[in-house]
Order: sequence, then structure tokens, then C-alpha cells
Amino acid sequence: MCFQCRSPAAALAGSALLDLSNADLVRRAARTNPTAAALTPYAAWCAFATALNADIARRNLG
Repeated sequence: MCFQCRSPAAALAGSALLDLSNADLVRRAARTNPTAAALTPYAAWCAFATALNADIARRNLG
């Protein structure tokens, strides 16, 4: 991530990439093992963190 860059936009981009990776992981793992759906709360938590980061980035425009 780029939180140390002190750039909310860069951190948001990194978080969005993590969300995409998590969604792909859950999809592929669930195809192999149905109990892998237990990864869903982690993916949801990361998506929530991305939403918070998006709000911070929006408030710091300029």
C-alpha cells in the first residue's frame, strides 16, 4: 500500500487493487472448496476500509 506516501489517492488505488484480488481469491477458492466462503468477511472488511479511504480521499481533494 502507499499509506506512507501520504497520498490518499494512491492509498485508495492500492486498496481497490486489494479488493479486486480478494474478490478473485474468494471466487477461485470457493470453486475448489465450498468452505472457502469463510474468506468472505475478510473481503467485506477490506471493502469497508476502501470505502473509508475513499471518503478520506474525497475530503482531502486539493
